Amino acid sequence: MVGGEPTARMAHHGYTRPGHGWQTASCPGTKFMPLDTTDDGPRYMLAMRIDQRRRTEAALAQCPDLTELSVLVRERGVETLKKITRDMPEWKRAYDAHVWDIESDLRGLKSEINRLRRIVLDWRPETDVQLDPNLADAHFNAGRLHDELGNSQGAIRHYSAYRRLSR
Repeated sequence: MVGGEPTARMAHHGYTRPGHGWQTASCPGTKFMPLDTTDDGPRYMLAMRIDQRRRTEAALAQCPDLTELSVLVRERGVETLKKITRDMPEWKRAYDAHVWDIESDLRGLKSEINRLRRIVLDWRPETDVQLDPNLADAHFNAGRLHDELGNSQGAIRHYSAYRRLSR
């Protein structure tokens, strides 16, 4: 970031995250400006997870109407798909496992949605003001950022500080 202005999107290949893991092109976060300048990434992820929850709930609602399931079976070290139908003895076990998997996915999605909602609600832009609260230009840039985000009170507060410090 230069003077409070974002200069690039998130890092791609080879970036080592603090703590653990790698950033790769498959991460949707690479489509967005850094989290310290915008909450577009978490908002996108929240919308994606809400849609995924809707589809998962629809899949769960269709379970009672299922007449067959495909189950991965390992025989002599080789995995193959086996079709299980309601009239087969394996049906109850396969059906219960299928429903449990979907319910487990839903629990995880609900938890993730709550976590993302908190991130979006608590998000505030990081600016140069945090580094040096006596820097007039930092307040001007922070004011513009708050203005663009629709936070008029934050914008007025920073523009006022800019005027006071630039006298």
